[in-house]
Amino acid sequence: MSDSTPYQDTNAPLKRDYFKSGTDLLSVSGQISSFGRKVVAGGLVEGNFGNISIRTDVCPRPGSSGPAENGCASCGDFLTITKTGTSLDELDEESVITLPVTPDEKEKDLPNAAERQASSELKVHRSIYRKTNAKAVLRVHAPYAVTMSILEAEKGRDRIVPVDSEGILFLKEIPIVRGGIGTDELAKNASEAFEKKKVKVVVVHGHGTFAVGETLRDAYIATVQAEHAAQIAYLCAVAKHLYRKAEKDEKKEKCG
Repeated sequence: MSDSTPYQDTNAPLKRDYFKSGTDLLSVSGQISSFGRKVVAGGLVEGNFGNISIRTDVCPRPGSSGPAENGCASCGDFLTITKTGTSLDELDEESVITLPVTPDEKEKDLPNAAERQASSELKVHRSIYRKTNAKAVLRVHAPYAVTMSILEAEKGRDRIVPVDSEGILFLKEIPIVRGGIGTDELAKNASEAFEKKKVKVVVVHGHGTFAVGETLRDAYIATVQAEHAAQIAYLCAVAKHLYRKAEKDEKKEKCG
């Protein structure tokens, strides 16, 4: 199988004999489905927003018998990602698609039929995998993290700094990155933040969080930690504002 073989058949039904070694893609879709339900149930995403991927080592092309076989240079570096428009609490094996982390040179500037089925954030997931050792990526619209990204950016800040003990210990900071949905700019900015800052999660300004991990569970935990840290930071900011306002009102009453 040559490196230039088109991937239009990537979505063909997968058979068990493809999984003689490496990651079982059916198991991967089950993990994605499980955590898809968890993020929806936890209020981290609504409807058909958000996307999930897991890095795999099995070539999904018909005829492949496992990693790095049959002369397929791309084998061993694939990602299974949710399809565009899917609801994360209704995922099954038909809701995901497996693609190479690095597209063929001839196809990189022109998405093929399979790539067009993938999440609109495919470029971001690919760039993160290419620049880090992450094995899973989880992207959600965590409401408090999104809110704090807007408020902090208005103050000229490029990160959310946790004020709670868990956030300080496990996250230290949540970089705020910019870029349009699924753009090269966002792919570059997000992946470089993970690569250079060695963080577990970043927040896209006004959009949502990307979290990475050795497993999807790790990425989920980082997502929950980031949203909790953002919530505490927001509530503290609101409480301080109300407290200061109450103090001013009290002083006015005494002066009156």
